Amino acid sequence: RKLNTYTVYNNNPNSPNYITSNFITNVIRDSNDEIWLSTWAGGVNRINPKTNVIRHYSCYNPYTKQVEKNIWLVFEDAQKNIWASATNEGCLYLFDRNKNLFLLYDRAINNLQCLTQTSDGKLWGGNYTSIVWIDIAKRKQGKINIGYPVRYIHEDKNKQLWVATQEGGLLLFNRKNNTSKRFTTADGLSSNTILRILEDKKGNLWMSTYNGLSRLDIKSKTFRIFSKNDGLQSNQFSFN
Repeated sequence: RKLNTYTVYNNNPNSPNYITSNFITNVIRDSNDEIWLSTWAGGVNRINPKTNVIRHYSCYNPYTKQVEKNIWLVFEDAQKNIWASATNEGCLYLFDRNKNLFLLYDRAINNLQCLTQTSDGKLWGGNYTSIVWIDIAKRKQGKINIGYPVRYIHEDKNKQLWVATQEGGLLLFNRKNNTSKRFTTADGLSSNTILRILEDKKGNLWMSTYNGLSRLDIKSKTFRIFSKNDGLQSNQFSFN
């Protein structure tokens, strides 16, 4: 930032900064300050910023006997576990630090498009049709079918769970009885496809959509829409 210059990481095999794919789906910095990249068609890459050592990881499925290359996300939980989710009928993988490789976690959990950890320690994610929960400590998991792709899950400061869906609007999910209250364009949302949710310091939820930004006032349950007319460069947002 001081010099206003870039270091480029790409899939040029002659590059000292070689990564396995130029299609990067997710970037995280873990608790060791290392950078993890999930990629489409290239598995997972890990960059050590201090040494610039770059490691490449595959996600091998022992049941299909194939390497899953289309990784949609990497995620670090509070216990410092690193997870990777493959899409296109791909499964969920957990990084084994001792073996230095990703191992299949459970083949019943597939196509996760998002992953988050709630205050009780559970992991919550979603695939093309369902909400998925994982209790790591008890090694249990379950699925709740909602009929829409899940793009993001957010637990707010009041411990309410909000689910962003594609075409299905916004869900306020009740974990006690697995029911949902749905908000759609009829309630003031700018689009029924929500791609990401951020909570601000006042507790408002900001949602990127296919048609601008929507801000939800949680107390009044009312929406405010922001569009290109308010200074957005476009009304069209994309995944993540």
